[in-house]
Amino acid sequence: MIRKIVNIDEVKCNGCGACAAACHENAIVMIDGKARLIKDDYCDGLGDCLPACPADAITIIEREAAAYDHEAVMARVEAMKKAADATPVPIARAPITSRLRQWPVQIKLAPVRAAFFNGCKLLIAADCTAYAYGNFHNDFIADHVTLIGCTKLDAGNYAENIPMIDISAKEEQGIQDFEDILKSMFLKGDISFNDEVYITNMRQKAALQEAYQSLEKVEESILNQMPEDFYSIDLMDAYEALGSITGETIGEDLVNEIFSKFCMGK
Repeated sequence: MIRKIVNIDEVKCNGCGACAAACHENAIVMIDGKARLIKDDYCDGLGDCLPACPADAITIIEREAAAYDHEAVMARVEAMKKAADATPVPIARAPITSRLRQWPVQIKLAPVRAAFFNGCKLLIAADCTAYAYGNFHNDFIADHVTLIGCTKLDAGNYAENIPMIDISAKEEQGIQDFEDILKSMFLKGDISFNDEVYITNMRQKAALQEAYQSLEKVEESILNQMPEDFYSIDLMDAYEALGSITGETIGEDLVNEIFSKFCMGK
């Protein structure tokens, strides 16, 4: 017969076992870490298991299936109860996969300029929540960058480490406050420059690549013992490419300084 019955998407199923616990007919069991409908005639098609699934892996469909057998279900329930009373057996649960996307997670240890913060959905939680809420990973951490902390146990004030500024480029508000805080954080050592180079757009990337290619030509000329005036042009090309990023340009004095040390045209 064609009737309504539950359908379990094995790809979406995370093996949490919530649907099996919610199924009053015990028609769903966990096998190899996935929820399975063991017999069609055990499922009444009412879908009590749907709201229990955190992964939206269960739907109700219509297909060819054996009719719901209430007597068989009651007999199975009674047999399972007797077996449980006689020999208690712990239910095997598949381990829940961690949904954590980054490390570290403690607020005071997380690098404020880390790439994983770019465009992320940020979850800031008390560190005890993972112990208090059983499905914390699936319900909260999934698809989020997670930071944890405890105001009672961690020394210091988080507000001191995470300045809050009302800023609007359109209204030109808060710009000076932002600059002052950055300056203060830099002077205190909270933020600092390092040996890494940061570029912000494709134009700067192209300029760096151009400078690199020019310097490669200089290196090749030196290795081939070419005269100095031969590769001075490549040096100036590299300097001009870098100057397009830094805002510096080759002035006449610099050109004269470069050419004064080479014999050009000889």
